[in-house]
Amino acid sequence: MDLVKTAWLPTDVGMATPADALRRATQTTWKRGDWDGATLLLLHALLQTAVCLKPDRCPGEREWRGYVHAPPEDLSDWLDQPIGERPWESLTANGEMHVGRLLFGSPGENAVDVKASDIAVWAQNVPTQLTRGQATIAVVADNLMGTRIGRGHLAGVRGEQPLTTLVEPVQEGASLWERVWLNVLPADAWAKRMHGADVAFCLPWTLEPSEQSITPQNAHSLTVLWQMPRRWRLTIDRDGMVRTIHRQAEGHNYDGWEHPLTPYRQLPTGRFPAKTSPHLGYRDWAGIALNARTDLKPAVVVNEYIENQWAGEPLRIRCFGWLLDSAGAPGAWIETLVPFYARADAGAVENALDKVADAEKRVRRALEQVRGGWGRYAERTYALTEPAFFERVATNAWGDWPELVARAIRDVFWSVMEMHRVDVMVATRATGRL
Repeated sequence: MDLVKTAWLPTDVGMATPADALRRATQTTWKRGDWDGATLLLLHALLQTAVCLKPDRCPGEREWRGYVHAPPEDLSDWLDQPIGERPWESLTANGEMHVGRLLFGSPGENAVDVKASDIAVWAQNVPTQLTRGQATIAVVADNLMGTRIGRGHLAGVRGEQPLTTLVEPVQEGASLWERVWLNVLPADAWAKRMHGADVAFCLPWTLEPSEQSITPQNAHSLTVLWQMPRRWRLTIDRDGMVRTIHRQAEGHNYDGWEHPLTPYRQLPTGRFPAKTSPHLGYRDWAGIALNARTDLKPAVVVNEYIENQWAGEPLRIRCFGWLLDSAGAPGAWIETLVPFYARADAGAVENALDKVADAEKRVRRALEQVRGGWGRYAERTYALTEPAFFERVATNAWGDWPELVARAIRDVFWSVMEMHRVDVMVATRATGRL
């Protein structure tokens, strides 16, 4: 199947090729959030590759902005890249497995056949067959977002359960083109911000596996978008369905990359890609969408928008990823939308974060004084102040923020006391820590 020329993507305007989907559709309709997310990443990779391999198409910001609302007329030619296929060596019997293994959370052979430990009976919900298109996007999702689960199942350039952030228009009904193009860097910006070796670009499935790690020092910068830490081969039955897959050899091991669509945390031990979390509160928002934290920085694409590309248009950021444990056990697909205020006062936001962090520590100490273990309730401080926080980001009016935060931690403290029916005198003595 040709990924570019075949109409294999289900969209709100019917089955479409990538070019037609970008032109006419507003969303894909896989009925799985991770497949929709993987499609956005695939379309982004196709467009960014088209720009970088032929820089004259979009050398700078002026040309980039000319395509914001409508794709080039020769979009099909842009995407008509040599995707490439490579016949693999003969398959081994022990590499064969059912197609459900491609799906996140499906139990492995060890869990089902050896330990019989599939206590959630998750295997009953794993499909026995997929269409060729479904199996293809499952392979894409597995390579881009899969977790490390044993020999031959490596993690990609972003590690396990990576967080993806995409800039997109606020208005509903924006085309797939607008949603994806806003995250494509002009050729000059890509060359400035992304690093790779001065070598020809090769798609990963055209290369033999190697024990040598793929790094920015030995591979083209676009490699970061086309990672392939796992190698699968699909068996297409006569009816066109996929029921059996093979894991072939080892995937590629990646090291030292920074993905342009993922925020990064700066820790004492190094710089690491941000992970998907159940809720992106405004502490994380200040890092991924505003660059107002020292320990959490926006993705390269978002940072490019903050510094150079934002022209005042209303935007938001789509954040998504799989929340899994270290063994890939069934978790949750997390997808959320957060506001984008590129011209907000980062200094004022950072100061506001410091104040609420200090207040959260105070209420935590007060709660712990009453009963050990109750400090966990202090996190409610952020939930109570979140609406007010974003109101002040939009208006840059922070005068009453200290008073508002102080009121929030009092509300948190006394709500816990009331919930557990703590003696008033005992509770009052602890308020000295507030």
